[in-house]
Parts: sequence; structure tokens; C-alpha cells
Amino acid sequence: MTSWPTVVWDGERERVRKKRINGRISEWKGTFGWIIPEQQVQHEKAPMNQGRIYVKADDISHENGEAWKGEGQRVSFLVYADNRGLGAEECRVRSDEPAPEPKAKKAES
Repeated sequence: MTSWPTVVWDGERERVRKKRINGRISEWKGTFGWIIPEQQVQHEKAPMNQGRIYVKADDISHENGEAWKGEGQRVSFLVYADNRGLGAEECRVRSDEPAPEPKAKKAES
């Protein structure tokens, strides 16, 4: 199992929606990233961060065994608001995503 470094994101979380929404990881910086949601989130803080939703590595679940690809990965998540905008928690890799292509093995000399 991958051990993720901790990134501190200040502020107390307030859950915005009870239902999960879908999105795609638009940027991944190793320990945190940004999600572009597939549907608009109706909240006063939605315009912050250019409409992107923050996600940190600690909020990504690997329970379903799906491969983590980072940028471009389709995910589902719950939305929260804090003092810096909207964030994603209980983020899961979408199981309907195709598995990444296996890397070719190098020929042994």
C-alpha cells in the first residue's frame, strides 16, 4: 500500500452535499491535486480556485483496488467547504475507468 505524505489544508470542513459527484483530476502534485467536477456545485465558494476542487492524498481511498493514475483519472467524491474553497473527501477512483496499460518489460541483455 502506498504511503502518502501529509499536506496541511487549513480550515474546518463543512460537508456541502450528501451525494457523491464525479470529476477528473486536472493536476496532481504528488501529495495533492485539483479536480474539475463534471457537474456544477452550487455553493458560494464554488468560484474560488477557478472552479476546481482541491483534493489531498489522504482523502483518496484505495480500498477498491483500482489503479491510481493521477492526472486524467476519473474519480467520485464528496464535496466539503472550508476557508480556502471547496475540497474533495472520500475520493474514489471510478471503477468504470479502463485499467492503465501495462508498461513494457525491458529486454534482458
